[in-house]
Amino acid sequence: MKKTIALLLTMALILALTACGAGTQAAPSSAETETEAVQKSTAAETAPAPAPEELAQPPEASAEEPEEEALPELTPPEPVALPLTENGESFSFWVDGAAPFVTMYLGSGESYNTAACTEYLESVTGVHIEYREVSMFSAAEEFSLMVASQDYTDMISNFENLYSGGYAQGLKDEVVLPVNDLVETEMPYYKYYLDAHPEFLPELEDDDGNLLFVSGFQDESLTMSGAAVRKDWLDKLGLDMPVTFDDSHDAALAFKDAYGITSPLCFTSAINPGLSFSRGYELPGFSLQWSDTYFYQKDGQVHAAYTEDRMKDFLKMLNQWYTEGLLSQDFYTHNGGQDTEGDIVGSQVGFFWGDSAFIPTYNYMIDDPDCEIVGIQSPVMEEGQEIHFSTATSLTGTNPVTITTSCAEPELLARWLDYHFTEEGQLLSNWGMEGGSFEYNEAGEPEWSDFVKNNPDGLNFKQTTSTYILYATPSIFDADCNFEVLYGEQGTEAIRTYSAQEADNTWALPTNLSFTDEESDTLYGSGAIADLDTTAAEYILKFVTGAMDIDATWGEYVSAIEGLGLADCIAAKQSALERYNAR
Repeated sequence: MKKTIALLLTMALILALTACGAGTQAAPSSAETETEAVQKSTAAETAPAPAPEELAQPPEASAEEPEEEALPELTPPEPVALPLTENGESFSFWVDGAAPFVTMYLGSGESYNTAACTEYLESVTGVHIEYREVSMFSAAEEFSLMVASQDYTDMISNFENLYSGGYAQGLKDEVVLPVNDLVETEMPYYKYYLDAHPEFLPELEDDDGNLLFVSGFQDESLTMSGAAVRKDWLDKLGLDMPVTFDDSHDAALAFKDAYGITSPLCFTSAINPGLSFSRGYELPGFSLQWSDTYFYQKDGQVHAAYTEDRMKDFLKMLNQWYTEGLLSQDFYTHNGGQDTEGDIVGSQVGFFWGDSAFIPTYNYMIDDPDCEIVGIQSPVMEEGQEIHFSTATSLTGTNPVTITTSCAEPELLARWLDYHFTEEGQLLSNWGMEGGSFEYNEAGEPEWSDFVKNNPDGLNFKQTTSTYILYATPSIFDADCNFEVLYGEQGTEAIRTYSAQEADNTWALPTNLSFTDEESDTLYGSGAIADLDTTAAEYILKFVTGAMDIDATWGEYVSAIEGLGLADCIAAKQSALERYNAR
């Protein structure tokens, strides 16, 4: 029972928090009464966090690359004068709420509004932030109500994923406030980082040079999720670690024959597990659950994977696997999470895909002393094949925050956001507060406190750190600072395995394409993309399960897709890509 509860909490925690940039979690436990007392005592004793040794510096020009123009020498900003205000201004902030088993550790109000770091930051800056926390299950409905009322919060986290048409449409609707002038006049630390990294600007600006959000940045690009395999089964059967799709097929078939398992390859209704499986077929990370995921570019030309020969070959392979019983026969009803975890914990799965934090959790939960689950690289068609799509984290766009036109004092809010890019702001965003989540070691470097690493009540990383680490705001993030306690040795090794697989990402479409009104109407206003995705999903599921013969009806499928305006959609994205490349 203890293991079951621990697993359910861990899975819910990971699923609820994958969008957050600065804090995630390890395997949880319970015991709350003593912990609340510990946290209240720790928070009360926490002193202002000292700054790290130095602000993130601009890269130096390489002497080995004289052909590149060296960046001008940049002068670091002056220290910020605190408090930012003495008038008690308050700003509202739309964010995803914390998971239920985290809220109880966020102070007396069980909210980020009463977290120790929120109260500390207000005492330092003089600015009050009122978090409007929404459940992931009601966020879409609540956001629609806010749009209808036009009573927007001053800041919105992840606006692009919430507002129909994203940043560009938000600008046209006069909801999004461009921050270009604010960056120049009120955000010296943010501007310093942008000036040091001009290569990031195409991802942050629209075609007209507007900055429509304040971005956070990762200091390193890593692949945090991917495939995992029962290595103990491979070893017992004398099999090598799979590299190709054929290897994966043979290993899955051996698992099925030797152990009689029901789901050797654990797929869900998304079809493309982890959005990384298809890249071995030179296909983008399309998903039957997400919208607008089939388009990519090659040598500056936009393509759509819906009807390509490689897609047909990929689906024929999946149909063969389904027919052989290597995929669960009802995989199309599984949406992930609890739909699949029972099979994994019950030793009915040989391969699965997910966050690396799952690996140590499952190794603990599975009732088999020989169980050894390890991370494995994405399969390819042939060994040594180049991969042109990456699943690594982006260096830009972490915790993006949009300032809305409802904000009465955007200058002060911009200065508050800029504080997160100062030395102390970076420390609070990564490590939290000294005396609570971290302590300095003898070398003067931050280390997670014993309260976090060896919590006396068995609480996980997110539960012990959430009250101390700044939430949902952009900063410069240390990509691996929490590996030690979050992923453990097994999860960290999986991240190394995933990140070691080279992928040049040269075929991916930029994430920050801007569309004209006409292009946006072609793609989204007319419903073309939605129709394409719906039709593709209907056919693809039938192809994989064999309900429709792929060879006999592929032409029918191609005609249906092309008849929904595919060529016009490709042309619209092509124009947007050309403008992006000209930035």
